[in-house]
Amino acid sequence: MKKSLLLISVAASVAVADTYSLGQINIEASVKDNTKVLHLQGNYIDNSKSIDNEVIESLSAGNSNYNESLKLMPSVSVETLDPYALTLDQNSIRVRGQFGDTFSKMSNTIGGVPFSISAGVGANGYLIDMNNIASVDFFAGASAPNVGLGFGNTAGSINMNLKSPKDDMGFEFEQAIGSDSFYKTFGRFDSGKINDMFGVFGSGSIASHDKWTGVGEVNRKNINTMVEIEISEDTQLSIFGAFNRFDRHEYKGLTYAETKDLKKNYKNDYNKNLTGTPTVDRYYYDFNKQAMDEYFTFINLSTKIDDTLISFKPYYFGNNGTRRIGNPMGFLEMDVAQDAYGSVIEINQPLAGGLLNIGWWYQKIDTAQPPASQKLYKMDYSTGTAIFAQNFMLTESGYTISTSPFVSYEKELGELHILAGARYLDFSFPSVSGTNQQNKEMYADAKHEKVFLPSLLLTYDVTNSIELRSSYHKAYANPRLGTTWQTFSSNMNKFQAKDITLQQLWNDLKLEIADNYEIGLMYKNDNWYVASNLYYTDVKNKQVAFTDNSDSSNVVSYYLSNASAESKGVEIESGISYDTLDLYASVYYNSYEFKNNINSATNNTLQSKGNQIPNTPAFGVKFGALYNIGDFRIMPTMKYSSKRYGDVEHKEQVDSYTTLDLGIEYRKKNVYNNMNLQIALDIQNIFDKKYIGNINNSLDDSKDGSTTYYQGAPLSAMLSLKLSY
Repeated sequence: MKKSLLLISVAASVAVADTYSLGQINIEASVKDNTKVLHLQGNYIDNSKSIDNEVIESLSAGNSNYNESLKLMPSVSVETLDPYALTLDQNSIRVRGQFGDTFSKMSNTIGGVPFSISAGVGANGYLIDMNNIASVDFFAGASAPNVGLGFGNTAGSINMNLKSPKDDMGFEFEQAIGSDSFYKTFGRFDSGKINDMFGVFGSGSIASHDKWTGVGEVNRKNINTMVEIEISEDTQLSIFGAFNRFDRHEYKGLTYAETKDLKKNYKNDYNKNLTGTPTVDRYYYDFNKQAMDEYFTFINLSTKIDDTLISFKPYYFGNNGTRRIGNPMGFLEMDVAQDAYGSVIEINQPLAGGLLNIGWWYQKIDTAQPPASQKLYKMDYSTGTAIFAQNFMLTESGYTISTSPFVSYEKELGELHILAGARYLDFSFPSVSGTNQQNKEMYADAKHEKVFLPSLLLTYDVTNSIELRSSYHKAYANPRLGTTWQTFSSNMNKFQAKDITLQQLWNDLKLEIADNYEIGLMYKNDNWYVASNLYYTDVKNKQVAFTDNSDSSNVVSYYLSNASAESKGVEIESGISYDTLDLYASVYYNSYEFKNNINSATNNTLQSKGNQIPNTPAFGVKFGALYNIGDFRIMPTMKYSSKRYGDVEHKEQVDSYTTLDLGIEYRKKNVYNNMNLQIALDIQNIFDKKYIGNINNSLDDSKDGSTTYYQGAPLSAMLSLKLSY
């Protein structure tokens, strides 16, 4: 499953001043040449950690989930419900304790532009096949001002770089099969350069598997295409488009009591058959599913005028679909739809021996959350059909608008590398109107939040072997609007009795702000290196549940942006290469705690102050090896995660766990007429460890009894065959 592991480890901490080789690993990082600095990819100075396609293929089982490529990063916790990570938004990623949802805390971009936003737990597909990704740039903590565009980046940023159309005509075909009836078929065709100026690629894939816990399945269909045109020597145009369709049945998850007998309950899931009792049938598998169509396109037009590089990147993305959730009376069906368009403009200009970058980002998105409608359906058991009963909620949302100019300056002063800049963000929360299930009207006007986001990254070459880094960066995150809307809708009478309006709750929403401080040190030698990083993050305006219990007969609970937290930790990683053997190891410690207690819905105060935030391991270890024997590679990897908690008061403890994966691969070039062959066997969780993976508590304020625990994927195997020309 894991190939070229040291590629990850070195790229994750590289801090070199020129190009060097470590075994099979070639690294090019920050060099003293402004033409190289222009692209800011894989450079220690901009705090990026780059992962190339070969490693992406190894870490993304099924090649559809880009979060999987970050598995071996220190302080990154990636938890998936199935071995192939196709279950989408029920998967989880945390970076230094911060939950990485795309609607709030983690920026996902491709070519520097946002390409998909998860509308709560509705739409969130993986629009790009990982076969088409050349590399992934990952930023934890500090980053340059033109990085992290989207709804937030307190958990970091992921930027994907596409594989451009090839210069020569070619094709790629891959077929994979695996446990739980998994299969994936992928094909890509490249036209090659036509008339030395035009090239195109097109790809398509289908993937499917049965749920390993019970009845139901997950299906995905994907199309990607890209055109590149070299208009002139200094002007290039590229157009990319993607369409993704998925439908899937949900995984049910466990209560905390069920986790205490994990062996017995490991395959607990939704019911296979209807019983005729609505309160039981809410857990019927076909009442808990979603289906979505997603699409994305962007244009990249770049031109060079003398020494000035100008790029213009307009883009559009959207989705449309439904989600069902079981209800004691039947099921709720939510209509999820969003359309977004935006653009990024950048100007790169050499100035006074450095590089000046000036840019502007604009994005306008409608109906992000809450969903457009929630409709209740009841079963007619005599006919076996679902009948519309009533509207639970109808909503019309205005536009969520982001306007953000940015500027940075990058320069080298002897052995000191400086990247300084800032971004200004004007974030407009949408207006919202609609009715609840009692047909009572609700309305809130749009509001603006404005924030100044500075960043400073310094790198100093102490010697040829020792490099020192420090940085400061202010990040932001969008609060969840849907929870506020739904809470008010469900408790409207209680709020009105206290003279609390929806507009008041809307006005109290604030952007979460995180001040990130880091210092790092790396020592490298001819065939080994060790790197360490110390970080601290101060989080303000964190959204949590607040309870007004001033009137014991009318207690209301709602979400406010009024909590504070802090994250601090250390990361250490090392790699070594001996002939045919490469080794990598990392260890991290992360303390992520609330600074204050939280009022609960039971007239008590949650004793959260000083407690590790739920689903955040305080300690972790990762290890990988790559052993080459002729055309074969053997690749074991190990991950250890310390205990976690499912609630803020630490009443629900989840045990630590260790998993071991194994990959065996055969590669042969020029098998027939320049055709390359690759056969791989990937085995995950080789000892079939039963453990809790994702803990569902995205707002980090879960009380005991309110958290859902998802079982980690069991022992599974995948066999794949790839042919390329």
